Amino acid sequence: AALREFIAGTIGADVAESVRIIYGGSVNPATSTELGGMADIDGFLVGGASLKGDQFVDIINTNSGVTSVKPITVGINGFGRIGRLVMRAARDYPLIKVKAINDPFVPPEYMRYMFKYDTVHGEYDGDVEVDGDDMIIDGNPIKVLAEMDPNNLGWGDHGCDYVIESTGAFTTTDKAQAHLDAGAKKVVISAPSADAPMFVMGVNEEGYDSSMNVVSNASCTTNCLAPLAKIVHDEFGIAEGLMTTVHAVTATQKTVDG
Repeated sequence: AALREFIAGTIGADVAESVRIIYGGSVNPATSTELGGMADIDGFLVGGASLKGDQFVDIINTNSGVTSVKPITVGINGFGRIGRLVMRAARDYPLIKVKAINDPFVPPEYMRYMFKYDTVHGEYDGDVEVDGDDMIIDGNPIKVLAEMDPNNLGWGDHGCDYVIESTGAFTTTDKAQAHLDAGAKKVVISAPSADAPMFVMGVNEEGYDSSMNVVSNASCTTNCLAPLAKIVHDEFGIAEGLMTTVHAVTATQKTVDG
């Protein structure tokens, strides 16, 4: 309470009452409870890079009495270009935890190799190991599955609430339903869909509703074109247009890892 008393004595009681004091030192689950109980500390600056997802969540939930925040648990179906990049991106978000990966065409050791050494994006700078049916990334075990039929994946048994459907094979709501039947709660299709709602970040994501259980992140071309087209249309208006696509090399062309 000494810091707040100092502010009250030098600036004013009203300022001391309204100011929020944020602790910027090293915080971890072992110290967060004690620090959170101090009258002069209203919050923490937490460095996510040095903490695993569960530790980050434990700090957020300090002294709340309830588990107000928990990690989003993810399963990846298809560990090709998109699946591997989703796995890399998830590391930067401590509230996202990948629990299982399914790919019937890639054995775990080769899966590890392709994830670790990427010709386009470079070598992964973390630790990647294989232990039986688990791939261990930065100390986090991830179950490796090899099922052709998504009905047999048992996402619920592996604790996966969200599934990234990145095989390119299950792109309709009817086909993606197999993931929901296997225990997932939501499915995000990484390709355009004939009937699932499609969203592009920065363009129309505000139209998402939590009642939607299967959505598409649209195509690679759409994600490149739509944000630019939206800006032009909002500012100047587009009556009609002609697009020419010069596409990047895809996984079917073996100049890309595969």
